[in-house]
Parts: sequence; structure tokens; C-alpha cells
Amino acid sequence: MDLRDDQSGWAGRALELLPSALRNPLAAVTTTRSRQLVQGKASNVADYAPGGIRGWGPGVDIAQPQNPNTQRLLHLVQAQYANRFKTDYTRNLQAAVQDQQRFLQAVSLAKAPTADFGTDSGRSGTPIGSQLRDLAAILPAMKSLGYRRQVYLVTWGALDTHTNQRGSAWDTQDTQMAQMAKALAAFDETNRANGLDENVTTLMMTDFGRTVRPGSGGGSEHAWGNHWFALGGAVNGGRVHGVFPSPLLGGPDDGDAQANGRHVPTISTDQVGASVMQWLGLQAADFHAAFPFLANFGQKTIPLLRV
Repeated sequence: MDLRDDQSGWAGRALELLPSALRNPLAAVTTTRSRQLVQGKASNVADYAPGGIRGWGPGVDIAQPQNPNTQRLLHLVQAQYANRFKTDYTRNLQAAVQDQQRFLQAVSLAKAPTADFGTDSGRSGTPIGSQLRDLAAILPAMKSLGYRRQVYLVTWGALDTHTNQRGSAWDTQDTQMAQMAKALAAFDETNRANGLDENVTTLMMTDFGRTVRPGSGGGSEHAWGNHWFALGGAVNGGRVHGVFPSPLLGGPDDGDAQANGRHVPTISTDQVGASVMQWLGLQAADFHAAFPFLANFGQKTIPLLRV
């Protein structure tokens, strides 16, 4: 297969290659509509919404399996068909229902965090704070239920700041970075309080950087190299991996022919991803299957985590 046609993501591929003892039916989870990072080649991605998804049609509540309408749904997903399309549809529906039954079991055991995840204009929470608060609540339950290796994809932000990059409006970098900092601090505090500090690593990623040269309207333009960070008890903290680029427009690290300040990265996404998945249990022999572009790098991982 041409890699350009492959819709799987590095975390999804790596999860499929973990030793069998570390795999589980709720390994790849997305909390939003985005899923490529955790999409594998053959396995399903589980969709998690706050509190789990109970309603599957009029009168159907999968948290109440004795409900007559729920019984009809459960009977439907176990039906066998000669038609391949019907069989595939039923199998996928059954997997989705089973995922939500597992999530609801975890939700029933979850306890609301007490840390301050932040508020936004009178709302109960910021978008990133609400997502991380809910995730922090179910993680101890997931551990108690025996789910040993999972990757949760949380997406957030309107950081494509071509204009008004600074200021107090909801979509400025100033506002969004402050919300992110508050939510992540509370997420880390909650994981520590729950005894999960060594079990949970948070990797903050972005798909592109911003130019050093300002754009029109007080913003910046799309760039390349950018900064990621990780937190958690297993992180080799207090250090920078890679090299800070020169901020000089047209300087040695500026990859833009027009000298707009588009920095060339010194560490690849695959090197970071391999480091994280190695911590989760991926064997070095499987690195290239999960990260095909690692073949371009002599150093396969960076000392981001203790493994």
C-alpha cells in the first residue's frame, strides 16, 4: 500500500503491535470526531463521550439491559446474515455497543475530581478543561477494570492565528494557552491524587508551528517546526530535547526561501511517537512497522520517558 493511501495513525498501528498480554478491547479511544492518530490498520477506535453513550434509539438505554427496547437492540447485534454488508454492519454495531457498555461500567465507578480545571465566561468549564476533567475521572476506574494500555486522543484549540494572535478574546493564543495550562495542571494534580502519576503520560502535540515574521492583522502564518511537551511521573522532566532554533529571519534554521521564519524541526514525529509507544510496551523490533519513516533516522527514540 502507498503510505499516502494509509489512513491509520502511529498510535493505532503501535497499539496493534503490542505484546498480546498488553492488548485490550478499549485500547484506541477518541473523545472527539478526530481519530486518525489512534486509527489502526485492522482494529476499531472507541468513541468516548462524557458519561458514556446510553441512548441508542427511542426507549433504548444500554445501561438498562432488561429494558425491552434494549433487549431488541442486543438481539439485533447478535443476528447472523448471509449478506456480507449486513454482517459487517452488525459486527461494527455490536462492537460499538460493547465499547459503550464498558465505558458505562467505568463511569459508574468514577469519582468527580476536586481540582480546578478552569471556567470560561460563566460556563461550567473551558472546552479543554471539561474534556480533561471527565477523562481524569474515569482513568482510575479503567485501571481497576484491568485496561492496562490505552491511548486517549483529545483534540482542542483554534490556534490557526492568522490575525489577533494576542489579546483577551476567546480565540487568541493568550486566552487559549492560559486555559490549556489551567486544565493540564488540574489533570496532573488529579492523576497524582489518584496514584496514577506513573501510569499516565500526557503528550501535547500540534500539527504545525507559526512563522517568526508576523503576518497582517497581528497574527502569524503556517510554519513547520514547533514545540511539543510531555508531563507525568514517567517523564524525564526538566530538559529540552532537540535544539532551540535561531530566531533570525533568513538565519541557519529558517527553511523559508522568503525568510519568514519557518523553522526546520530537529526531531521527527515518529521519533517522539516511538518513544511514547516504547514506554507503553512496543518492542524495538516492531518500530518500523508502526513508524515506517523511522527508516530515515539513525536514532529511533529520544530519552523522553523512563522505560
